[in-house]
Amino acid sequence: MHRSQSPTQRHNESQQGSIVVILAASIGMLMVLLASIQIGYAAYMKRELQKAADMAALSGVQALTVDDESCSKAKLNADSLADANISNTSFSLIECGQWKGDSSGNPSTNFQAGVSPYNALRVRISKEQSPLVPFIGTDTPAEAVATATISEPVATFSVGSELLSLSKDGLLGKLLSTLALSPEELTLLSSDGLANVHLTPSGLLQGLKEAGLDIDLSAGTRKQLLNLAPVTLGNLLTAAANVLANSPSGNSNNNDIDLALLRSIGTALDIPQLAVQLFGDETKNGLLNLGPSDPTSALAAKLNLGNLIAAGLLTANTNNLIDLQLPNEGILNVLRGQLRIIEPPTIAIGGEGTAAHSAQLRLYLYLSSDEIPVVGLILNTLGTYVHLPIILDVATSRGTLEKACTGENRDGAVIAVKAAAASLCIGKFSGMTLSKASNAPSEVFYQELLAPTNSCFDEASESSIKPERFEVLNVLGVLPVRSSVAINLIPGKETDVELRAPATTSVDGTNVDLSGTINNIIADAVLDGILGDMLGYSTDAGITQPDNPSRQAIAEQLVGTSGAGKSLSDVNASLVWSQERMEEINNRMTNNGLVGVLGGTLGILNNALSSIFSAVGDVLCLPAVLGGNNALRSCRTGMVKTFTLANGDSFAASTVAIALAILKPLLDPISTVINNLLSTLGISIVNTDVTLHSVQCGLPRLVQ
Repeated sequence: MHRSQSPTQRHNESQQGSIVVILAASIGMLMVLLASIQIGYAAYMKRELQKAADMAALSGVQALTVDDESCSKAKLNADSLADANISNTSFSLIECGQWKGDSSGNPSTNFQAGVSPYNALRVRISKEQSPLVPFIGTDTPAEAVATATISEPVATFSVGSELLSLSKDGLLGKLLSTLALSPEELTLLSSDGLANVHLTPSGLLQGLKEAGLDIDLSAGTRKQLLNLAPVTLGNLLTAAANVLANSPSGNSNNNDIDLALLRSIGTALDIPQLAVQLFGDETKNGLLNLGPSDPTSALAAKLNLGNLIAAGLLTANTNNLIDLQLPNEGILNVLRGQLRIIEPPTIAIGGEGTAAHSAQLRLYLYLSSDEIPVVGLILNTLGTYVHLPIILDVATSRGTLEKACTGENRDGAVIAVKAAAASLCIGKFSGMTLSKASNAPSEVFYQELLAPTNSCFDEASESSIKPERFEVLNVLGVLPVRSSVAINLIPGKETDVELRAPATTSVDGTNVDLSGTINNIIADAVLDGILGDMLGYSTDAGITQPDNPSRQAIAEQLVGTSGAGKSLSDVNASLVWSQERMEEINNRMTNNGLVGVLGGTLGILNNALSSIFSAVGDVLCLPAVLGGNNALRSCRTGMVKTFTLANGDSFAASTVAIALAILKPLLDPISTVINNLLSTLGISIVNTDVTLHSVQCGLPRLVQ
């Protein structure tokens, strides 16, 4: 018979069932919790493993240099750091190689193992990971891969940096004096304060953005930087003030700098005439020359604010004439001069292959006896004058970075320097349309000399350009001397220099005595010019060299090319500058009291009159008659070539001496004048100074 459960029994059984369910649920939850802990632990260990791989890669990559042996040191550094962070690790692979980032900016598998020069290190760490809960799961292998690259070593350097001095006596001081700045503002710009201010291109871009300019701060590719809109010098100074204002207090960057005054100068110089391109390269001028590679490292390079502003001033004044305001004393009383910046200097920031160049300058000098007080007027009235249009071209010196981070402290760089060539020319340049015979005032010739088309140096051939002959001298209206001079003063010189930043060195050129050089070259050129005027014959090739074919050609023209030719007496009589002409000069000088003004020219004239070639030479050629007309003509031609056209005691040489006696008092001081002038302006044609401002040996970063 069926017996029914009591209510109490049913209640107890129900409680027992509930406990089992709760227990089962608790165990399930515990298992889930343990599994979650295991998963979390695995993720944690994975992160730690990845962190160790990242740190190992970053540590190791910093040891990489251009030296292939640096790979071993990089691997050792990575191994040591990983062991210190993760125990029981096994490296499946540590590789040195080259990382070439995706141009789209998406890092991917761009690591090329074993390819040098090394700039990346890949570290692969593997570890057997035991379960946190013994009965949940088994040992599983864990692996982390990290690839780190180091940015390209970069250097900041300039060539011809003396020109970048902002001192008031230099070229830039002259430019600053033309600006509407207060004395306090000029003092700040010309002081050493700006030379101690350093900032980075990236900081400068941020400062320009804060100044309200439309600057894309994400611009990081070379093309984007080159295409940034021009900025004014005022913008740069305002941006610099913004950067300094944001610098931590006590930073040496902003010590002794009046930021309010700096902003005031920025406002004054914020004019379109002072606009410059910030970044440039080999094909596009800019203040900062970027290298051929990724500019990421270059944007973090240190810049000197003073040099940046100086280069900006020169860039903004490219092709403008700068009045040199020569002192009114001594020879400078008859000398006028202006300077033109043909190509501005650049400051280089970048890695290997980055180039900087100095400014290409053209100095115009015009020396005229018309400017001599009183005496000049007297001489001009009597038909005696000296006019020397002179151009001095100083080509660009160039420096190219070959290596960065050299030396034990990795603060050095090797720069290949090509020192500038310099040329000096005197004559009628392409932009000069008038001849002195036009009797135009000297001011007209001076203005024609300043034409932009006039030059003395050809960049392609790296040689001087000889101008046409110009009437540089006339003695009493009777002895006009037309001459053309082209001198390669300094040839380009190539050498490598190694510097430790910050440092400056000079590449020595050739010591040049401009006075001696000019005197000697002009003496030859004047001789050529006189003989050319005598015969209506072009002597641009320079007949003063004994073996020069021009001298032979002139001698043949004088003697003739048929029969026995003219006698030597007939040749002498055919010269335009005959004895009668010399006597006329002598008489005019004596009658007008010009002996004292023109020095010892009378003695030279007497020598000339006594050394005029005579019929004695015909006697010397008589034996040649036995050889027939051709032999006699050949003898006469040789006598004319050897004696009449000689640069000794001959008539022609004495005529040159007359010209040089008048030119010498003006030519002798030219060397001192030019050298002192260039030195004051900060221009050197003898030495090329190279300055290494800073070196940055690359920044490590993870790319994978």
